Amino acid sequence: MFTGKKFSASPRNLGLKSPGQSANVLNPNAITMSTLDFLMQRRFLLTVCISTVISVVALAGSPLISGPSKGMRMLPFGPKHVSGPDIGTHTCPICKYGKINGVHIWVNGEKQSTVAKLATHLDQMISKRGLPQLRGVIVFIKPATIAKKKYEQNLLAFVKNNRLKYVAVTYVDGPKAEGIRYYKINVDPKVRTTTLVFSKLKVRANLLNLSGDAASLNALSSSTDSLFPKPKSSR
Repeated sequence: MFTGKKFSASPRNLGLKSPGQSANVLNPNAITMSTLDFLMQRRFLLTVCISTVISVVALAGSPLISGPSKGMRMLPFGPKHVSGPDIGTHTCPICKYGKINGVHIWVNGEKQSTVAKLATHLDQMISKRGLPQLRGVIVFIKPATIAKKKYEQNLLAFVKNNRLKYVAVTYVDGPKAEGIRYYKINVDPKVRTTTLVFSKLKVRANLLNLSGDAASLNALSSSTDSLFPKPKSSR
């Protein structure tokens, strides 16, 4: 029931400090601007924390991606060749051999023992098919901390120790090289190798982190064999 008593829009009734009230006197009924700022800041920080947690969880569950996916076109790039017919040059393997079936293995810090198994297996496959039918290139990503001359010596020793005859061993100069940008090679330490199997300049398979075990070598063989017509069965 309305009593006729008028409401006064005084600072006290609005819950604010009176003009004459000292700033250091607490008013239990007052909601000051500093209190509102504090509450807004807490709400903002809580929102940021929740968003960060969601992003981290999403990233943790996302699959690793590196290089062009199946069906995409192979692009030209010029690695430094330390073995093979183009030794000492920056010949573009795609420009020169792109019309031939090929396998490119990008190496991002993988152990040489593992790369040796992959390179040797690829060398054997090329020996079986012949260079006019299949080309293989190992593309090492040189760490920025190693001098080029020293790195090339290490790669030459790698070729010699593993008796590679057909696979061309090359490298690009660091994780910011043009070829890495063109192919979108993931240089995260979790991505140790990116293997691109292609035909007629198009990617037919993209294999990540082949380990050199039997399963990995079989995957490399089956992906490469799929580039060629199946032999007719004799009856």
